Amino acid sequence: MRVSACKSAHFGIPTLYGKTEEGTCESFCALGDFPQIALRERVCEEKRRKYVKDAPYARSYQTGLRRPGEGGILDLEYLRYFTTVATLKNVSLAAKKLQYAQSNLSTRMKQLEEQLGVKLFLRQAHGVVLTEQGEVFLHYAQKILQELDEAKSAVRLGRVCKGTLAIGAMESAAVSFVPQLLAPFHASHPEIALKVQTAVSKTCLTKVMQGELDCAFVAGPTTAPELASLTIRTEKLVLLYSKGDPQASYAELLQRPLLVLPQGCTYRSILERWLADLGIFSTSYIEFVSLGAILASICAGLGTALFPLGAIQLFADHELLDYVEIPEPYGSVAIQFVWRRTEFMDKGLQSFIELLQQGDHDDA
Repeated sequence: MRVSACKSAHFGIPTLYGKTEEGTCESFCALGDFPQIALRERVCEEKRRKYVKDAPYARSYQTGLRRPGEGGILDLEYLRYFTTVATLKNVSLAAKKLQYAQSNLSTRMKQLEEQLGVKLFLRQAHGVVLTEQGEVFLHYAQKILQELDEAKSAVRLGRVCKGTLAIGAMESAAVSFVPQLLAPFHASHPEIALKVQTAVSKTCLTKVMQGELDCAFVAGPTTAPELASLTIRTEKLVLLYSKGDPQASYAELLQRPLLVLPQGCTYRSILERWLADLGIFSTSYIEFVSLGAILASICAGLGTALFPLGAIQLFADHELLDYVEIPEPYGSVAIQFVWRRTEFMDKGLQSFIELLQQGDHDDA
């Protein structure tokens, strides 16, 4: 038997991208036999079933959901749904708070678990509890949402400030003039968390160039082209000795054990260059990692050291140690504030630089 057209002439099958694939049995079997009509109907039914199965992942370019193993970017709304359910430990309460259908919220959470390939919740009679993987995911989800909220606030207020300003400094700078610079900055920018890391100048420079620090206070000139710098002050350098020792000249002090910080310390480099110019090569070194330990050792009469006067002034004022001035060109050093040259500077760093440019911070 031949027919002119199929009764099930038109099937509108939505594709994964929301369009319509028009499968018409008429074009397939208008001139064929009835068994061909049944075959076409079966093909269309299989397409319909596949669409229903794929429905949770339809419009995936909008929702961010993918089938397990496909990867993709999570929709931020899924993170908000998840954190709400995880905090309240109850899907029904979370749905009321979100003003969202409970059944839809449950489906979203299952879809999220499928995409991640892990179980986030343990379903119980009176609510849900997080699995170990769920606890980990909650930590990062809350962090992402918090940073997003901070970014929105910063943009609305006309700022592009990071939450933290990481500053490197020599220990001698951190115990002398840096606190006087941080105090007014923190008072005017309380929203920026300050993180100060002490290290020798060479280490500070390396960390700024590698992006581990935003900026740093270092001693001596900087020549790296990727760094910008601002001269903050000039420091007077002195040789230290115990207050109980008789007054000595620098020539006599240089014969004693020299207490130094690790290689990369500018003050150690100046001392070594000075000794070489004097032709002194037999001096012994005792290396420390802490300025405080060096000062305590000098007070105990262990040896001598070269440091800025500003860093040891309190010890001298309390008559715990004494010092002698040294000749130029070894007796002073410029302190530089350095940061990476970038097209877009964080406003927190920019504000700190503006503060440094205002005052006279000189020591010598």
